[in-house]
Amino acid sequence: MSKQSLWIEEAILGDGAFLLLASSSVSHYMRMAAQLAHETALRNRFESGLVSLKEMLNRAKELRARLAAKKQRDLEEVELAIIVAICSETPSEAASELLVELSLNDQPPLTWISALARRLFQERAANILATETEAASDKPEDEISEICICTSSDTVGTESFSVLAIPPTSVCEDSLDSTDVELAA
Repeated sequence: MSKQSLWIEEAILGDGAFLLLASSSVSHYMRMAAQLAHETALRNRFESGLVSLKEMLNRAKELRARLAAKKQRDLEEVELAIIVAICSETPSEAASELLVELSLNDQPPLTWISALARRLFQERAANILATETEAASDKPEDEISEICICTSSDTVGTESFSVLAIPPTSVCEDSLDSTDVELAA
């Protein structure tokens, strides 16, 4: 426990164990992880540069490995949820990669972390769109693709998402008939 207390305060871990492990929905879990991330001193240490993003990402991977080796949920999940919530707010590509990596782990002790990572990744759409727009900024305007992020969930609460690039001409030209063109003109 002494190594954990260097990262997250014991009081936050205790509150987090109740708030996160007792969550009944992914939305509630995500709100509680964000709340705990704002309350911990780790956020201040990260923002002031005392803890680097690389250290946080390495710690998250270490915690994921520990949880994957277990058969049940544990305090590592609380610490991992807080670290993931903090990292998700950075515009780093490495943070995006961590979210994607975590979202693919659905072993029982990682199910809630996986759902959290998917939700947080979905909220990073502005960062992804900005990256796509920056990459396409050298193209003529008529060649820039439109980005569509589609989400779906099943009755168990499992969510999936996909990113599609759609050329604007295939949407605009194919969907207009002559009366639409006359009205638009």
